[in-house]
Amino acid sequence: MSHRRAVLSLLVLAGVLLSPGLPAQAATKNVPVQGTNWFWTNQQRPAPSDLGVTCPDGAPACPDQRFEGANTHEVGALPVMVTKGENEKISSILFNFQGIIPFQGGVINKFTFSVIESQDPRDRAQTVDVTGHKIQACLITEVWTPSEVGADEMKDAPDFDEENCVDGTRKPDASPPRWDFVVTNMVATQWGQGPSSAFGVMLVGNKPENSQESWQIVLKGTRRDDATTAEVNEAKANQNNIKASIDLTPNPAPTFASSGFGDFSNTGGSFGFGDSGFGTTPAAGSTFPGTTTPTTPTAPGTAPVAAGGPTTTAPTMPGYFWLLIPAGLMALSLVRHTVLEPLPGKRPDGVVALIRRHNAARLGRPIAPDAAGALVALSGVFRKAGLRIRSLTRRVLSGGKRR
Repeated sequence: MSHRRAVLSLLVLAGVLLSPGLPAQAATKNVPVQGTNWFWTNQQRPAPSDLGVTCPDGAPACPDQRFEGANTHEVGALPVMVTKGENEKISSILFNFQGIIPFQGGVINKFTFSVIESQDPRDRAQTVDVTGHKIQACLITEVWTPSEVGADEMKDAPDFDEENCVDGTRKPDASPPRWDFVVTNMVATQWGQGPSSAFGVMLVGNKPENSQESWQIVLKGTRRDDATTAEVNEAKANQNNIKASIDLTPNPAPTFASSGFGDFSNTGGSFGFGDSGFGTTPAAGSTFPGTTTPTTPTAPGTAPVAAGGPTTTAPTMPGYFWLLIPAGLMALSLVRHTVLEPLPGKRPDGVVALIRRHNAARLGRPIAPDAAGALVALSGVFRKAGLRIRSLTRRVLSGGKRR
């Protein structure tokens, strides 16, 4: 590879590594449902050991799988029931954010979802006292297992934040009636960290203080197709029961921010090389290099930082920095040819120069000067100057003694 190509390659590589990333654009997308489940206080699902069943002789382990409990609703139902001011039935929804929220997270500008009321006869018969009551969506805080059959025991329900809930709005004139939820502020901080932090929502009944009322509203979730019913596609028939939409501005992907050697220690959170980091420097609260969450308290007398999810900090550089890159690379190349010893080889001047010398000797003609020859001669001058400088440097370092 020629010196010119080497310099050009270095310039291209520097441009790729050091150029700032393009700003991310907000986009609104539909969000599919990954699964649902519901939980019941009065559900009874005993295990074999609860019934006094012992392990068979020779069995390496005694199976303790719980028996399937009773289900008072149709498959896919999402009942919400309050009995004398306490949760009797609650239902969960898990959304699928794979390919929607990037792994580095983003800022959730808006998130909404809606769920229809079940129109199945068995569910309609159990919908009691709808008027004047509210269904709330609360933030689930741990992993859980979906099940369309539902009717799991209440003790198996995932933890959810009862202080972080949003009231739904019933649309009675819709066909069928539905409940709309705007949960942007509730989910922005946790779900904005990435798809692995989004555990879904729990639908519970609104329980006024000291209320002794009892009521139940049955909603309807999505379903998978049942292979035993060839005449009906359950997935397609129920695909619009829950609709969700997200408006998201992705955090920028991690980029190489600057050059120079920096701290590799794990105490300050720096990552890579340089004061700014050959990469990024995540602050406290971030989930991946390049995403940060404000943690500095607001100074007295200043406006508070608006909530709404993680924020990002983009590296900035002065304009003259980009001019210094090619100048520095050219200077480095000049110093290398001037000070350092030339690389050994059979054809130090190149194959073309060797062929020209052979042709000139065969024809008995002198070698015509050209630009390449002038450059070679100039390079020779620089090499001699470099040898002289190196010799003087060695004499100074050795105390003036000749070697």
